[in-house]
Amino acid sequence: MSRLFKAIRTGDQYILYVINKRIKCSILDRVMPKITHLGSLTASVIISLIMIGLDYLRILTAGLSVVISLIISQIIIHSIKIIVNRPRPNKVFADINTFQIKLYNYSFPSGHTTAIFAISMTLSILLTSSIITLALLFIASAVGVSRIYIGVHYPTDVMIGATIGFFTSSYVSGYLMTIGGII
Repeated sequence: MSRLFKAIRTGDQYILYVINKRIKCSILDRVMPKITHLGSLTASVIISLIMIGLDYLRILTAGLSVVISLIISQIIIHSIKIIVNRPRPNKVFADINTFQIKLYNYSFPSGHTTAIFAISMTLSILLTSSIITLALLFIASAVGVSRIYIGVHYPTDVMIGATIGFFTSSYVSGYLMTIGGII
């Protein structure tokens, strides 16, 4: 089992360096720090409040579903962060590009990625349009990659965050549909 963990750690570091250092360019240096904020607490609250504030039952219910998904997923990821205590890449590697972002809490899993995937999956379930779903998944994936690009997460942090966001929102949306066809 230790061989597997070593292989995962080695792959994690390799992909981190490819995204954070090798594809680094001035355009991405300007874009990625902005994209990363789409998964922030502020963006999540704003998106939820807009949805809840709209006077259309399906959107209102989706907004409530997003809020419930965010609360549950954030409880899960913060519990995991406390248990795992994985230091952020910028605390382990001195040569990581961090874009002046100073985060001191733990890395695993990515809360921004979890939040944006919870929002994106809930909206995908609601809107049932393949083009909108692809656009939402692209945005969510871009947020995940941005977390690696700006040096605050490893690829596995992002993958597990995306998985938690995906399954939490799927469960919550499915539950709301089951108890009354709300969405």
